Amino acid sequence: MRKTKVIISQINNLVKLLDEAEDIFHLERPYIEDLTLEKTIIPLDERRLENEIKIKKTVQEIGFQLANKLPEETSQDESKGISVMVNPIKVVINKPLYNDFVTIRDTYLNQAKKEGRKLLISSPNQGECLVSADKWIETGKRMEKEFLIKGNPMVLYGNNISRFTSKLPIDR
Repeated sequence: MRKTKVIISQINNLVKLLDEAEDIFHLERPYIEDLTLEKTIIPLDERRLENEIKIKKTVQEIGFQLANKLPEETSQDESKGISVMVNPIKVVINKPLYNDFVTIRDTYLNQAKKEGRKLLISSPNQGECLVSADKWIETGKRMEKEFLIKGNPMVLYGNNISRFTSKLPIDR
């Protein structure tokens, strides 16, 4: 939350700097507002150069803050626009149970729900799809299967991947 406030204050600062750049532009060209004046530019080099440097620094700081913003700090509204598409959780299915029926472990789904991210599920037969964990659980079938540890079943959610995919093969 703190980084979000820092980014917002930096964006407000950038807006002020851009307004100042516009003022400098009009001060250098007084003929824009008064058509009777001759079309000559009055240079304000130092002030303009200083303003341009401040703008570049502010834009770099905003970019740095956005790049370092952690997914946990992203609110639900922001995550739908930013981190969902940028950083999905990748799930590779090598062997589907049936033709297009695949199962995903509940830990992947819980992690995606907790972090507000989507799942990028790829299958060699069906291509890949981007789906939310809630949608996968809602439309899928819950199963429990024992693997290595007897008496401790793994919770899986199975679904038809063709329901979510656009039938495009995976580029490898």
